[in-house]
Amino acid sequence: MTPFAMHAEKSHEEMGDRYYREKQYPLARIEYDRALLAPRSSTDKLQAKSALSLMRLNRYRDSLSILPSSSYEQRLLRMYAAMRAGFRSRMLLEQGEILDSPVAQNRKEIARLLGGTLYLEEDDQERIRDYYGRLQKEATDSQVQFAARDTLLALDKFEAVPRKSPWAAGVMSAFVPGAGQIYAKAVSDGLTSFAFTAVLGGSAAYMNHLETKAGRNHTGSLITGLLAASFYVAGITGATAAANRYNAYHERQFHAEIRERFFNLDFVEKSSGITFSVPLN
Repeated sequence: MTPFAMHAEKSHEEMGDRYYREKQYPLARIEYDRALLAPRSSTDKLQAKSALSLMRLNRYRDSLSILPSSSYEQRLLRMYAAMRAGFRSRMLLEQGEILDSPVAQNRKEIARLLGGTLYLEEDDQERIRDYYGRLQKEATDSQVQFAARDTLLALDKFEAVPRKSPWAAGVMSAFVPGAGQIYAKAVSDGLTSFAFTAVLGGSAAYMNHLETKAGRNHTGSLITGLLAASFYVAGITGATAAANRYNAYHERQFHAEIRERFFNLDFVEKSSGITFSVPLN
């Protein structure tokens, strides 16, 4: 490599690092790609930085295509990108490659820690507890131990949240329209269901009384009664749906908390060992 080429490559990489620090990820990738055009013996670091720039833009699938190396850094990034892109088999493959490679034990433990997210996605609480419990006992890296412990603590917190029974919510709304929604913390939906069912039901009964008294047919009261019945049935199904939404919301909150603390891109970037010429915030 000529001195000029070395200088040009270094300048592009440093500029890319500066753009990356400033969160101007499209510009950072352009500079890393320019640096890749210069002849060099190893392109792993620049490929990894370019892929990180894509991941910062949520382009996980695209990042997989520019990480061809068998280095630990690129395998870990591929593992994370595959997880975020929904490629379960690819993620497991990359994890297996790391665990079978001759890298340091703490790096293998990072891969094990990240691999546990599969159980989080499946909401398999028993396997989550078993997986991270074993990892906490077996890990030699303190960072992995603390992360596994805190994941278990977050699971305890999640399990302590009272669940709402869809069956109970449906039964409650069958007896008192809107009660099931209120039980499931959907108060406005419950009040709306009660109001519509009560008004339409009351209107149907009153119209039936007037029609009977006047000796007329009951077309109006029948139509209104059917509307009231439809709101009544919809209120029951809505109550079960409200209970399911309540449970799903807390499940998403649990996953979001775990991801934000341990399985975000900052964590993976730091764990990969990739360094930047410009200090990152």
